[in-house]
Amino acid sequence: MIIKDVDQEYYKKQVEVAKLCGVSEGTISNWITRAKDSKNLLQLVKVGNRLFITKNEHNAAELKKLSMEANNYQNVVYKDIYPDQELYDTLSESQVISLINSLKTKRTIPFKFVFTGKGAEKWDKFYTKIYNSDNYGTQTQFYLLEKTINYLEDYISQFEYVTITDLGCGNFKPAKPLIEKLFKDGRLDKYVCLDISKEMIAIAKKEFGKEFSVEKFEGHQIDFELFSTEEILLKQKNPNKKNLNILLMFGGTIGNVDNQVKVFNHITDGMNPEDILIVDNAYDEVSFRTSFPAFEYIEGYNHISHIANILKLGSDISKEEKIYNSLTGNREFNLVLTENIKIHFEKYNAVLTFNSGESINVWRHRRDTFEFVSSKVGQANLNLQFIAKHSTDDEIMYVARVS
Repeated sequence: MIIKDVDQEYYKKQVEVAKLCGVSEGTISNWITRAKDSKNLLQLVKVGNRLFITKNEHNAAELKKLSMEANNYQNVVYKDIYPDQELYDTLSESQVISLINSLKTKRTIPFKFVFTGKGAEKWDKFYTKIYNSDNYGTQTQFYLLEKTINYLEDYISQFEYVTITDLGCGNFKPAKPLIEKLFKDGRLDKYVCLDISKEMIAIAKKEFGKEFSVEKFEGHQIDFELFSTEEILLKQKNPNKKNLNILLMFGGTIGNVDNQVKVFNHITDGMNPEDILIVDNAYDEVSFRTSFPAFEYIEGYNHISHIANILKLGSDISKEEKIYNSLTGNREFNLVLTENIKIHFEKYNAVLTFNSGESINVWRHRRDTFEFVSSKVGQANLNLQFIAKHSTDDEIMYVARVS
């Protein structure tokens, strides 16, 4: 049960409840999820977008009951899971630690990691397949990009050279129409690819080099969800040229991160007043909330499941779930465990315990609305210049500059 009275006293940290009940933080997280779904009697309070357990006599009794049930699980047999060596070959030490912490506290696999290692090849294979497809959003994106560039044409024409900085560049193809136009006009200074994955950057460079001089390509490996892009972006400015930097965030990348304002801040740190940020995303409409188009392609499914497969979270121990989470506004792809498991990260002396019925989030994405765009852009001290939605498809594109 969710109580909306935020004046009620509540446990602010799950670790506090975990110590009280003698269980793991993951178990507390699972109790909250089950309470949200009316599968136990805990009373919750919603603060912002998060749910907390209220402090009252009712919950004291319910927590005691749930604790006793949890203690009975101590004699339950757990299946031991050992991730493939590929996990340690693919992710850096800090990324593996981040994965472990995310699984422990949030029951979530950070989606950004699916672009690393062999995941880059899987993404390239998927996007290449849909690149010329009429059944996916790529053509809609190209249509919106054309409309956006037409709107910006007079402004862009004031600059002698243009740098394109691609945030989460993938295989470069989403930015290709704009690159082609600038190259044809003789105004392309360079194409700068920023991505968490060095393998993805290598693919982008190869694809770029097929049609343009690789001398105009520049790649930087960075996780801009965690780190500012200021140093990289400020180096793009050439005082001897009348130069414009157009920053792109395509492929719905912004919808895959939890703290979108923080990501925008990491980008605006290095933007000059004249620079332009162009973002695209899916648009939120009720009829599309149960739509999961990427999963209709085996290539898309394989890419999304990349890290989950390395962790060996297969169909033998889980069942798949695709839902719309009304609390967060996310569409989610989860693995609901059908067995009790322990995942052993031997290299880091870490063992994570999961009980049957718990969910592990593999993918989530939040679509945009006009109101949400206006809000987050404003919070990031950006000035919204232009926004367009496709007349029939669920796609949106917007332009912003630093205030």
